[in-house]
Amino acid sequence: KLLIFVSMLVVSFALVAGCAGNTPPKASDGGPTSSARTLEEIRQGEEALDEKRRELAEAVKNRKVIEKMREKQEREYYSDLNTREQKHADELSVLKHGRRRGR
Repeated sequence: KLLIFVSMLVVSFALVAGCAGNTPPKASDGGPTSSARTLEEIRQGEEALDEKRRELAEAVKNRKVIEKMREKQEREYYSDLNTREQKHADELSVLKHGRRRGR
């Protein structure tokens, strides 16, 4: 579970890096437009990261719900199985007792 979570974070960071641009700003672009563009790229990257975090939180929440449903179904299955096994054992006991009395 933790490995999946970490993998999803890595993918999210990789996507954000792709959204913000893969090339670092050049040192020769010292003008104000370069600074504003870099700040805009950072803001866009942060927004994309926040969106991915929300998506990840939703996915984790959905996974937990599914896991709880699966665990509940498993408990119900084993409870039903135990009930049927107990009924079978009771029936065998009754049949065995009936044979002894018939002798």
